[in-house]
Amino acid sequence: MLSEHQIKNSDYLIGCSKKEIIRLLGDGFNFYHDEVWTYELYRTWWGKKTILVVFFQNDTVYKKSIIKKYGKGY
Repeated sequence: MLSEHQIKNSDYLIGCSKKEIIRLLGDGFNFYHDEVWTYELYRTWWGKKTILVVFFQNDTVYKKSIIKKYGKGY
């Protein structure tokens, strides 16, 4: 499993297949055929979430984004 620091500060995930992402991060609550997957990396005690968003094209990661938000959804 990758650390939060590795995920946030590198392009390590770029070029990985969906199977590799599952091996590294788990399947979470993502539907395999979706082109966008999300992973909650961290949640503070007051509800602020840090979310990794992984974008796929032809089942390969081409972009990732880290967002921080409060409340439900991503």
